[in-house]
Amino acid sequence: MKELTLEIGGLSTTIVVPEEPIAEVLLDRYAAFLIPETTDESIIRVELLTGSLEQGYRAPTIVSDGDTITVTRHDLSATSRNRGKTWHARMIANEYTFDSCLRVLYTLRLLEHEGFLVHASAQLRNGIGCIFTGKSEAGKSTISRLGTDNLVLCDELPMVRKVNGGYRVWGTPFWGEFGKGTITASGDVKTVFFLNKAPFNRSTPLSSAKALPRLLQTTLFFSRDRTMVDAAMQRCMDFLDHVSAFDLYFRPEPGVWEAVDSALPPA
Repeated sequence: MKELTLEIGGLSTTIVVPEEPIAEVLLDRYAAFLIPETTDESIIRVELLTGSLEQGYRAPTIVSDGDTITVTRHDLSATSRNRGKTWHARMIANEYTFDSCLRVLYTLRLLEHEGFLVHASAQLRNGIGCIFTGKSEAGKSTISRLGTDNLVLCDELPMVRKVNGGYRVWGTPFWGEFGKGTITASGDVKTVFFLNKAPFNRSTPLSSAKALPRLLQTTLFFSRDRTMVDAAMQRCMDFLDHVSAFDLYFRPEPGVWEAVDSALPPA
């Protein structure tokens, strides 16, 4: 067996995977996030399958029963009997299946660590963390490509966590069209922008009440367990209590950053 330990957003996870080609694939995919130490914070023990568990595609399903949590999808099944500290994951030997499993497990773990994963482009502009979120095709990859003067942390699923009374955003290995996730840096978040393609560039303030349903639409979460859903919603509400929210109307041109800068607090 091969052990590799990832640290994403300050949270470490040790993966125990068979010494097969998939182990080398994972070492390459998550290279920037590997640390030399093993951890007992979270452990995923992987058992490889020869084929999918069922035909076709099925979105992840999460069932919680006391201390036992079970995650199933057409190509994987993961079970924890101690509320997510250790997992036994059965899956096909595919890096994308493993990546999907890791995303789901981190959404659950973040419930205990005051955070969430959000579909967004996360960037550091003049040292300030900015989150640009929106539904599919809203322009996350476009705003990432326009951020040539910024440090783009992630264009698909950055991690947001509450630290020392405020929120920080981290790059993750969960990347999108912009490119392979290799940025492990983080920054304090002061502003979240909801993307809207338009023939002009303008930022317009949003109240927390109006921002909340839109943030919930872009937050990655799969469980329908009432307690878990309530915890996730409370985290989003608390996040919006600590940051400013804006609608960002933009054209795909560098002039968008004037609209962004007008909404940002002083560095």
